[in-house]
Amino acid sequence: MSWHSLPAELRSEIVSHLELPQLDSGSHLPSQEFREKRAALRNLCLACHSTAAEARPRLYRTIIVDSGSVEMAHLLRTLAYSPSLRRLTRHLSSPNYHCKHFHAFCELATNLRRLSSGAGRIDCSDSSAYTHSEATLDAALRLHADTLEELHLAGFGRHFYTHIGAANRLACLPTMTSLRRLSIDIFMLFGPSEQIRHLSLRDLLTPNLEQLDLCDTWNTAYADFGDSLLPHPERYLDVLIRQFQHLAEAVRPPEEKKQQQDQELQGLLSLRSVHLRSEPKCTRYWLMESQLLQIEQMLDRVGVVFTHAPPPSDGED
Repeated sequence: MSWHSLPAELRSEIVSHLELPQLDSGSHLPSQEFREKRAALRNLCLACHSTAAEARPRLYRTIIVDSGSVEMAHLLRTLAYSPSLRRLTRHLSSPNYHCKHFHAFCELATNLRRLSSGAGRIDCSDSSAYTHSEATLDAALRLHADTLEELHLAGFGRHFYTHIGAANRLACLPTMTSLRRLSIDIFMLFGPSEQIRHLSLRDLLTPNLEQLDLCDTWNTAYADFGDSLLPHPERYLDVLIRQFQHLAEAVRPPEEKKQQQDQELQGLLSLRSVHLRSEPKCTRYWLMESQLLQIEQMLDRVGVVFTHAPPPSDGED
């Protein structure tokens, strides 16, 4: 029996076993299973029109660019000439960040749901081709304010300082109404560390957020910018604790949500968990156990689970 003679439902069932697995949060490299299934789907796309019709949506739904900017350039060229493929893409992950390619992808992939970018290699050398507002990460993400559900951006450090947004911070997050899971460097939220005194964490997030993963890379991120707060770790850590207090104040406790189901509540209505971690090569100081316990108790009172990574050891400072 040939492939063409099989019922459409059976062909779809066979190809469904090649569905690409999603990456774990914070991971940017494809697993062996992902590579094998991706290769099989590519072969089906080249076999004939009927197999391509089944395989192509699965091949383009989840894209992991793991070979650098050349592979991304080829992907962009394909999407640019195929509007139907643009609508298929739901997930993009890359261990590297390339300003021009990243922004172009966000423009083309109109139905993006999950976006994950690491900072293994950052290339913004061509961003001069754009105006300041066009080339930024903030501008790219605003294109998906209504659709993006999951965003992972961590480990960028000081090399990315001037490419975040007009205010040197990611200001688009409150407008991203579909965003549920966020992993991000703390400095991307606040910009220059002096602003952590004047901005409130609760105002920098979307009210529908469910999971928040914060990575502290601030020590390295702003060491070269004459920062006046970072040389005083006790001051910075005190302000950081105060930010978690602001966050707890914005969360509506479960009993309040039940009592006011029919009323329009303000604040963070869906937040369930917060995780705090550091980049060992960047962070030279860390919260003490008593301070971490203080944060845990703040959030526990409003029904939010707080977890944290172990502090960086002396050997990693």
